[in-house]
Amino acid sequence: MKVFTRAFIIAAIFIVPLFSASTEAFAMPSKGAVKFRTDANTYTKSATSIVVTGRSPVTGTMIAVRLLNKKGNVMIYRDVHLTRGKPHFRVSFPTKKLKPGKYDVWVDAVRGKRWHGELKYYIVIKH
Repeated sequence: MKVFTRAFIIAAIFIVPLFSASTEAFAMPSKGAVKFRTDANTYTKSATSIVVTGRSPVTGTMIAVRLLNKKGNVMIYRDVHLTRGKPHFRVSFPTKKLKPGKYDVWVDAVRGKRWHGELKYYIVIKH
């Protein structure tokens, strides 16, 4: 039993840092009526794009997906047409021309009324 406990502790010492050191592996969720997420929390020099995937509460309309800097200025804007009955969307923003800093993603859908979603926390670009 002591050998098993010792082996478990040694394994934990080496495995836990592998998963906790990188924030790139964890997706950033949203808040609001439009549910979406980014593919990572932090984007390093090796990242080529920010991928946003989600689900709109309405279909048969256009949705606007925007990447904003911390000041609220729109850096990149994409319109996506959602076919009736198909609420899922995927948008990719290139990171090449983005300056290091904190960014937000907003998604808006309008069909009779407005639905809005935004990230719970900023994503971070590091170069």
